[in-house]
Amino acid sequence: MTLYEECLEALKEYTIIEDKELEKKLFSKLKLTFTGKLDFTKYINPRTISFDEIPSFLGGKDCYIIWDNAEYPILKADIDNIMYEDNIYEVLAVGFNTWFISADMTRIIEYYHENELTAAYTNP
Repeated sequence: MTLYEECLEALKEYTIIEDKELEKKLFSKLKLTFTGKLDFTKYINPRTISFDEIPSFLGGKDCYIIWDNAEYPILKADIDNIMYEDNIYEVLAVGFNTWFISADMTRIIEYYHENELTAAYTNP
């Protein structure tokens, strides 16, 4: 079983995003540097957060999950389900870098492979 399959098994309930326009919108929220890290100069109020702060920062029931490996589709999942037990680690294991975008696309969290968790608001 792959890490991606283990992630899906842990989450149990999720939606695979197949809408190309929605994908395009979500990818447009990722302002990356040449190293593959978000360029936080292009976001509002970036700050380091803890894992416990993820649900409150995203501020809703659902969020989108994007990995740095384009082989894996974008998922939409319940934030409580992502945070349940150790599911967050199953999600993060899929790629080196993982991004969580709020359902309304106004907030973003980056888990960078050097164990950095940074949150910011997106520009409209």
